[in-house]
Amino acid sequence: MKKTLLIYLLLILPALFLFSCSKENSELTASESVSIHQTGILDATSPNFHGKLFSKNNWKFADCQRCHASNLDGGITSINCASCHPIVKVHKTMTGIFETASDNFHGKYLLKYSLRQCGQCHGANFTGGSSSPSCSKCHESITVHKIDFQDTTSTNFHGKYISKNGIVDCATCHGAKFSGEKISSPTCITCHPALEIHQRATISDSTSANFHGKFLKTTGWDISKCATCHGDSFTGGTQSPSCNTSGCHTGAQGPAACNTCHGDFNNPSQISPPKDLNGNTSPSSPGVGAHTKHVAAFANGASLACSECHTVPSDVNSAGHLGSDGKAELNFGAFANKSSGAFYNFATNECGNTYCHGNFEFKKSDAGSTTAQLQYTADKMVGNNRSPVWTTSGGSETKCSSCHGIDDTHPSPIGHVPYTIDQCVWCHSSVVDASGTIIDKSKHINGKINVFGTKFSK
Repeated sequence: MKKTLLIYLLLILPALFLFSCSKENSELTASESVSIHQTGILDATSPNFHGKLFSKNNWKFADCQRCHASNLDGGITSINCASCHPIVKVHKTMTGIFETASDNFHGKYLLKYSLRQCGQCHGANFTGGSSSPSCSKCHESITVHKIDFQDTTSTNFHGKYISKNGIVDCATCHGAKFSGEKISSPTCITCHPALEIHQRATISDSTSANFHGKFLKTTGWDISKCATCHGDSFTGGTQSPSCNTSGCHTGAQGPAACNTCHGDFNNPSQISPPKDLNGNTSPSSPGVGAHTKHVAAFANGASLACSECHTVPSDVNSAGHLGSDGKAELNFGAFANKSSGAFYNFATNECGNTYCHGNFEFKKSDAGSTTAQLQYTADKMVGNNRSPVWTTSGGSETKCSSCHGIDDTHPSPIGHVPYTIDQCVWCHSSVVDASGTIIDKSKHINGKINVFGTKFSK
């Protein structure tokens, strides 16, 4: 009995095997599917290369899955497709492959695998290659990812594509903020820290919270981050647009000009506030304060240079441009600090010990034998050494008696024969008129005594 059963099995099994293969072949979408396994199947130069036949015969991954299993890891064969194509398993199911919210979304595989691996089938420029479809049908800018796309000297450098086509297409895979997010890797921010600002539609609107100038504030005004794409001179570099276009940054230094962040944006020569770094224009804001009165419209003397209160930086990224707290550093110059000890109190917004506001003295002994000695009532004349509040916009800070004088009626310095305001003209006719109005700013608050227009050094 056993011998008879064995003979029966030996006769029927080959027939079952042939029937099984025949059935498997008949279920494939192309009649010649099994014939793909010919000489040259793995040779990309051969007409029998499986990729070429796959494309030519319009086979689907579902056809391959019948033998190689749903995840293409071998199945009833000994060939794991992933051994050559690590990313091929993304095609194990078409369910959710194009849905960003799905676990099967093809973009999520790029967080683990390289985009280069897609090129094995979709071609070096992802336009189809040895198989279909072309990735560029959905991702227009994907063709930029050629082998040398990070080489700035190459014609394939990705920046050159962006110069022509913009960066909106990049967001399709790299995310709205170009940070990779949950769709694909890598993040563009690794090389281009300031790139995320370009996902905002109101980037050029100074009143918008998304204004690019406000983004720069968060970086400590590090404008070099912009230069990575726009070029060292901000004229476009390898990318477009140029920052130095009409209506934008038209000065010689482009966006690195002082008036870009503080001063008059439309007037490169007006580099001091208002506006300040926060867009304030009111003198009550410390960033604005009395800048106009000192620099642009000094009522009682020649306008002061920026260097009398600040160390003027050579460029926007120079050390000392801003303090670690984001506030401008105060380093008084030779004139403001003429009598030494000048300071600024950030807590009270007061400046003190400045020559400009009465920290001065003129010794009688320096007058020599001139008649000027007759005007001394003491060994020296001194000012009031006032500590004005920087954010005060009232007129009290500019009265004659605020810096020198006993009171408003007698504005002469302490140690000087007291005169009324209308009498100053007797000796200082080149400086003031009979009403006490300054008529020559160059001869007032200039570090010298001006008598009858003759300048006596201190």
